[in-house]
Amino acid sequence: MNPTLGLVLLLAAPAIKEAPKKHINVAGEWQVERLVVNGRPIDSTADRKYIFSADGKWTRTEGEETPKLLRTFTIDSSKNPIAIDMKLSDPAKAAAHIGIVKIEGDTMTLCYSRNQAERPTKFESPEGSTVVLIVMKRKKKE
Repeated sequence: MNPTLGLVLLLAAPAIKEAPKKHINVAGEWQVERLVVNGRPIDSTADRKYIFSADGKWTRTEGEETPKLLRTFTIDSSKNPIAIDMKLSDPAKAAAHIGIVKIEGDTMTLCYSRNQAERPTKFESPEGSTVVLIVMKRKKKE
């Protein structure tokens, strides 16, 4: 092939595009349906909810507790699975939760490590770990 022609073809070729980033919208109120800690399902009658705001704040409530969005979170959609870091309101009491998240329809699956040792790579809570697995349903607006 003629070197000049090869150069022209190379320069005229379209640039390789990055894969589109996955967008995930966690904003809203989520009712806990299943909770697994240390590989063990937690049976509880408590009315647990997680609330995430569009501006990066979150909280967890039980029962009729009034939510206060004092904690913050960030999502990295470029990771696979999508990464979430959930900071607590008082970092002196506990480390931030580092985890992964996915949403399928109106179901969110959140899996995080409570000791910030390593981010989980699978949506599971192995026995003997500090990993928490939570399956939640988005609450419908009334």
